[in-house]
Order: sequence, then structure tokens, then C-alpha cells
Amino acid sequence: MSQILIDVCPEEKRIALIEENRLQEFYIERSEEVSIVGNIYKGKVKSIVEGIEAAFVDIGLEKQGFLYTSPAGEYVDEIRAEIEEEMVGGSIRSSLKEGEEVVVQVVKQPIGRKGARLTMRLALPGRYLVLMPLSSFLSPKGVSKGISRRIKDPEERERIRRIMEELKVPRGMSIIARTAAEGKGRREFINDLSYLMSLWRYLRRTIHRKKAPCLLYKELDMVLRVIRDCSEDVEEIVVNDEREAKRILNFVRSHLSSLMPKIRYLQKPLLEEYEKDIEKIFQREIPLRGGGSIVIEQTEALVSIDVNSGSFKGKDLEETSVRTNYEACKEIARQLRLRNVGGIVVIDFIDMKLAENRKKIFDTLQRFLSRDRAKIKLLPFSEIGVVELTRERRTASLENLLYQLCPYCKGKGLVKTLETMSIEVLSRIRKEIQKADVEIEVPSDLALYLLNKKKYTLLSLEHKFKRRITIRAREGQIENR
Repeated sequence: MSQILIDVCPEEKRIALIEENRLQEFYIERSEEVSIVGNIYKGKVKSIVEGIEAAFVDIGLEKQGFLYTSPAGEYVDEIRAEIEEEMVGGSIRSSLKEGEEVVVQVVKQPIGRKGARLTMRLALPGRYLVLMPLSSFLSPKGVSKGISRRIKDPEERERIRRIMEELKVPRGMSIIARTAAEGKGRREFINDLSYLMSLWRYLRRTIHRKKAPCLLYKELDMVLRVIRDCSEDVEEIVVNDEREAKRILNFVRSHLSSLMPKIRYLQKPLLEEYEKDIEKIFQREIPLRGGGSIVIEQTEALVSIDVNSGSFKGKDLEETSVRTNYEACKEIARQLRLRNVGGIVVIDFIDMKLAENRKKIFDTLQRFLSRDRAKIKLLPFSEIGVVELTRERRTASLENLLYQLCPYCKGKGLVKTLETMSIEVLSRIRKEIQKADVEIEVPSDLALYLLNKKKYTLLSLEHKFKRRITIRAREGQIENR
């Protein structure tokens, strides 16, 4: 059974996508940390960086947005259609000037010290289509109608293409059929296009009325976005808050009426049986059912995943490697979605001697990754036996949302021992006690360690220099008496 579970409390909303009774995707939205990806702003160009064909744009946020004008721009959502290949660029000086007002869309959330990533290639996503109302960047040979690359079946692509050819799209605009369009009929396409065109007409009026910097269009919040993008194959959408349930019903009644029978209000905690799975999202080592495991290490530059056979034993070493690697493929794909991992990922599978086995594992990984809505580029096994991939990063990872850097280990995952810390403290005391009495504040466990294990060293220093040493614990004062 597949479900979307929406668990609401005053502080946050938690959204879980359940497939085959297992947690597959998990999102958290807090009122003070709402995503702005998909929002459309009217901004003002503040400065231009010609060397990288980019500009900084004031869109009314704390940090200026970063706008690329090269063909490397991104669309909103996970859509990458054939039309993308037809993009053309040009000199940023010929397209933008400092002080100019521009309409831009956020394609990447501000993360850390970086401002939002912006694009001028607006994309308005519907349920089955994406409308690109400003397509002047297309080459003369560019097509105005495209189909998501995720739709693989040639016959289905041709069927969708025929329906799209019948749709009346104004000159200069483009539409892209989303993955959810698979199997849908002409009526669904017409209704979706009608909604998107009315949205664009409203936006166009707003653009002329408002002055930069300002917000023109706010993308759906996390709950409604997940319902729009993930609800096609789910059997029910369960929410435990009456007010939120009414809001969802109003949304689907207007835009996704086919989902009305799937909405269910259930007044109880919805994620209790999945709490252990949620906690495991942040574990370093994830056990596999067959006895193996995967170890996930996240650094600033990349994420490394190591596959271990553990207690699993097959008939021989090759069979053990293949079966463990096969099981790891499914869990790796699941963990990338759960953790919202972005950037470079390097996977070190257990060594396999036979080329056909390496191909089998690569094809398996590719198959499980195909269910991910983020854009993924997967590279074959390298000469040293690792698989590399890049996964689109649009928002901060779940780990960055829920955790902060440890003030003691600074992200290393290691804390100095009490003995090491006491030696450093004593070294500092020896330096300072030659000038005056010493008063030092340390964590309580270190204070107790110094006063017990290093008591005679402290007394010896006091006697030698005729000075007083005071050790303060953070909860209060402890003196070496």
C-alpha cells in the first residue's frame, strides 16, 4: 500500500511517503524555514560578474540572489525535458544591465552563506504540464512542446506528443509534459493548460503593477507540493489535523479533483510506527536484511557510501559480493531520497571479478534510482571499482535542517579525551600562573577530572609559583581545595 501521511503539530508539519509499508521519503516544514524554491520575484540587478556570466540580484531577501545567464540554468521541479537541449546563451552584458529590473524564479534554496540560485527561465508547474511562458531563449530550431525524459516507452511518448500537438499554446511559450502525464487523456491536458494560462495572465498583470524588489508568485508549500507531485500512484492521503485537511480538500477540489476520494482525516499520531525509521535516517551505518550494511559518510565536498558484507555469507566470495551489492542498491536509492542528499555521491561496492556481475549491479542501481524525482546523473563503474553519481540539490539536506555543527568536534565526529583536554589546560595554566593567579572555566566533567586525577599537579604548581588556581565548572565554581 502506498500512502502520504501528513502529521501536523503547532511547531512543524511532517510529511512521509510510504511505499510497500516502508518509509521512502520524509519531509519537514517549519514556519520559520519555509522553502522559497519555485517563488517568482521581481528583482533589481545589483552587480554583474562577467567572468562567470552571472549577476547578483536584489529580490527583497536578506541575501542577494545569484543569477546565471548561461545555458546551465535549471527548471523548477524535477523536470528535464528534450527542450532543454535547445537552450542558447549569450553575453551577460548584452542581456542585463546594473539597476535593471528582472523577473526571476528561485531554483535553489539559500544555503549557509549562499543566496538563492535564480533563473530567468520561468517555469509554472501544473499536475501534468509545465508552462514556460518566456521562451525567447530558445534557438530558432527549438521546439515549443517537449516530453519528460522519464517517460521511456516510445509508444506512450508518441501518444502524448500527438495530444500536445493539438493543444493551443501562444507563440513564444513552451509546454512540457511531466512524468505524471503518462496514461492521461486529452481532457486532463486541456484542463491543466487552462489553469496554467490563467495563472500566467494573473502573473503578467502583477509584474506591471509592482515595483522591484517584490514577490510576484509564491510556490505551493511543502504539503501541497508533495500532494501535487507525488499523489498520482498513492492510494490514500491521510492527515491528522482538521484545519489542514480542509485546506488540502480545498486545493484538490480546485486543481486535482480526482484526488478527492483519497483524502482521509484521522485524529491520531500518524508516524508512530515509523519513528524508528525516521531516527535511522541519520545513522552512519545502515544494516541490510541479509546481514551486510552500508556506511554513509557526508563531507562538505561529497557523500561516500561503503558497502560491507558483514555476516552475510554466500556459496563463494563472488556470490556474497553480488547478493550484498544487489541488496545495497535498493537501500542506497532509498537513503538518498530519505536524506535528501545532494551533490557528488561515491559508492564503493564490494569487489566483483566478473564484468557481467558489475553490469547487473549497475543496472539494478539505475532501476531503483529511476524512482527518484530529483535529477540524477549516474556514471558506470570506474577502473578502481566505484560508482559515481550526482544528485540535484535544491534545498538543504534533512540533516542540515535538523542538526547543527557540534561545538566540540566541529563536524569531525570526534571529541578529545578528558586526558588530552586536561594536558592542554595544564599547559595553559603553567603559562599563565607565572604572571598571576589563574582562574579557568571548563565543562563540569573536565573540572572533576582535573580536581581528581590532576590534583597533585595543581597543588604542585600552586606551591611552586605561590599562586592560586581556581577551576570553575560551567554549572558553578569548584576550587582545588
